Amino acid sequence: MTESTMTAAAGLGHSLADAIGTGSGGRELRQALNRLESGGRQLDWIHLGKCDIAMRDLIRIVRDSGITPPRTGHLGDWGDIDAGRSGLLDYNRTICGVLGVGSPLLFDTTSTETTALDGGDTIYMPGSVVDGGVARQLPLLVHTADGPKAADRGQSWFSPFVMVDEDGDRRLLSQYHRERNARLSLAPDYVSSRMMASEDRLRTLIHTALLATESNSRGKVLLASLFAGLVGTDGAPRDGEVLFDGPGYRVGDESLTRNELVDRLLLPLTVINDEQARQRHLDGPVPTVVPVLSNLFLTMLMAQLRTHVADPAAPVDGIDAHLHWGAIGMAGFPPRKRGYFEGGEYPRRLRPFFDHAAEHAGTAPTLFIVAPSVVFTLLPRRSQGTDVELVAELCGQVRDATKDVANADRAAEAVQRVVEDWHGRHGGDLSEFFRSQFNGKRTISGQTQAPADPEVVVGEEFLDLTCRQASLIVGVMQDLNKA
Repeated sequence: MTESTMTAAAGLGHSLADAIGTGSGGRELRQALNRLESGGRQLDWIHLGKCDIAMRDLIRIVRDSGITPPRTGHLGDWGDIDAGRSGLLDYNRTICGVLGVGSPLLFDTTSTETTALDGGDTIYMPGSVVDGGVARQLPLLVHTADGPKAADRGQSWFSPFVMVDEDGDRRLLSQYHRERNARLSLAPDYVSSRMMASEDRLRTLIHTALLATESNSRGKVLLASLFAGLVGTDGAPRDGEVLFDGPGYRVGDESLTRNELVDRLLLPLTVINDEQARQRHLDGPVPTVVPVLSNLFLTMLMAQLRTHVADPAAPVDGIDAHLHWGAIGMAGFPPRKRGYFEGGEYPRRLRPFFDHAAEHAGTAPTLFIVAPSVVFTLLPRRSQGTDVELVAELCGQVRDATKDVANADRAAEAVQRVVEDWHGRHGGDLSEFFRSQFNGKRTISGQTQAPADPEVVVGEEFLDLTCRQASLIVGVMQDLNKA
């Protein structure tokens, strides 16, 4: 990482603040920067879906900064996404491929979907391959006391410990998807790989997080927030929790030292990324209970490990800025839908850990920038000429109707009126594919057939919109098309 890139990454928050100016979100961002730079906080945040930053400025600033913001999808078959035929999830391709403002970084400690799609990861469906929206279940195996057996698809399984057996070739499920996805133009990376690439630093940060819970009066609550339950090395859920009983920890019925707990937490990541550990698991692992890292913990580690830059070990000039392209679950589309980062009060819950890490692990003050991926569903396909014309009209009308409206609530009301009027006149003229992106269906399988040509049109009218306006449009479109 060059010195200029390092400085640009650290100055990203100020570049965004300058672009927003006096618009909505500008004052809040400058206040957050002041708190971080004065030492008042070690973690602060901003949601760009609430900010009046023009989409063209946001795209330019991210490109010029030299950072690689993560676009966090999940483990699975990304072939349809890469080809631009996955419907809603095509925003991954737009962000990482078309616009080049993000890097696909996949959570790979997820759970396989159930056959009924009532459990596990029903969005990216890691237990299947998907072609043209049609899913085919993979022949999954899990370890049992009697050796490997076919997985019961009526329940979900922790993906790092699941195997695939096609024609007698047994591999880890994660390995299977990695080999297939490596052939794609997007060529996604994986959260576990990025973390294990900095294993010493990762261990330090996990130790620090555990220490933060031990020394806090709310330690039991903080500790519980780091985990999402227990699983066995067969991939099945286990009863129990992680408790601090001083000087060590209770994991289910076991007693572990802090060092042993860290080793246990890293077991799934090691199985995925270390050849010897992978082979031991394929041969038959020792039955063990493993705590699953929570989404909150993974989100924190991704920021502290600086997954937004090419060289995370480079020194930080001032504060660090972690821009994260969140999907609907994480970032939502405010104000209609708050994602879990805001709705789950992640900033408040994460601050004790960032405070402790700054003191004991030398982390820099961090500005967490949430960017809503879903705004790019507003981009029509070039082959759908009517969509192109109508969406340009909508974006232009929203821009013109709100350009002089300073009050955020009044601007939101104006956007709703414009979108509802436009949809009432033209909704029936839009392609079924375009409308399907706003029907609330969030899965890679069973989407409306996409146009053969995946090229999207990034029109001037869309680029004129602010991120807040685009988020407002998506919210109204979701309401109208769900109905």
